[in-house]
Amino acid sequence: MAEINAKTVCLKANEMVKIRSARPEDAESILLLTQSVFQESEFTLTTAEEFSLTIEGEAEWIKENQSDPDKLLIVAEADQQIV
Repeated sequence: MAEINAKTVCLKANEMVKIRSARPEDAESILLLTQSVFQESEFTLTTAEEFSLTIEGEAEWIKENQSDPDKLLIVAEADQQIV
């Protein structure tokens, strides 16, 4: 996976957000955020009930993509939480 150097940016509301490459240890936070999005929006192709990826499965998917230089997985962190 392509890597980016972590960068902290200031949003319009003076909130600081760090943009960085995803890591396998982010799997649980990414899944929680994904499930939240599926529950909040009626315009997604997948429903929260259909989404069944496990933390281990997500971590493995991130690991698999780390070996592909054509893939880039990034996350944004605010107050040390994936947002």
